[in-house]
Amino acid sequence: MHDRRSSSVRDRRLYSFSDFHELVQAEKERSQRYKHFFIIIGLIIFSRSEQDTLGLLKTKLRLSDYAFTVDHEAGETMVNSYRVAILLPETDLEGAKVVQERLMEMFMVHEFTLQMGQAAYPDDATISEKLIEKAFASALPVGLFQPVS
Repeated sequence: MHDRRSSSVRDRRLYSFSDFHELVQAEKERSQRYKHFFIIIGLIIFSRSEQDTLGLLKTKLRLSDYAFTVDHEAGETMVNSYRVAILLPETDLEGAKVVQERLMEMFMVHEFTLQMGQAAYPDDATISEKLIEKAFASALPVGLFQPVS
């Protein structure tokens, strides 16, 4: 028997970008069926560090208990950017704010510059790809960091 409260996100882990799209689509269908919200957080992380930043990000996010995907882009000016999409099932805007504060605290101890945005289903978009795009498009600098130029 299917539990109405159980999330389609059973395995909190790193997903490939295409698998993450499928996960969002499944959550969208579940949200339509049970008439609830979900949030996608778009987190853009910039680093000038020589250390294994991608490994650090994956480790920290795995410990955070969220389903997520990471896309790495090597920067032209020695700045690496990482686009992280995080799925928050059955979460409203207030719940997303709490998660965003936790994410800021998680990354503030390292030399990262953060930009963070969010998109809510169904208010911001009803198509999975558009929802993820909107989360990144709305990303603004947060925390004590200044954007890397």
